[in-house]
Amino acid sequence: MVNDEHEIGHPLISHNLENIPVQFTAKQCPTLPDIANGYYDYTYCSDSSLQRTFGVRCKAQCKRGYSLTERVEWTCDHGGVWTNNSQVASCEGMLS
Repeated sequence: MVNDEHEIGHPLISHNLENIPVQFTAKQCPTLPDIANGYYDYTYCSDSSLQRTFGVRCKAQCKRGYSLTERVEWTCDHGGVWTNNSQVASCEGMLS
């Protein structure tokens, strides 16, 4: 016969963690540097008063009359570091 108690008479403890709230603080990525003649697709990418946490994606865009020299996208990782953090967006003037 199976007993739901240990030998010392204490009930078994359930290991089901589905209903236990888990709290953690995600690390924030730093603001991205300004882009000369450009901007980011979302304000929170370069606004220090807004949060940039895990999963946030930022893409560089150029103002009218300028074009990106290279398409760059950054994603905030779980450690608070941008992917592609060595890449810098650059907008150059287009010839008319």
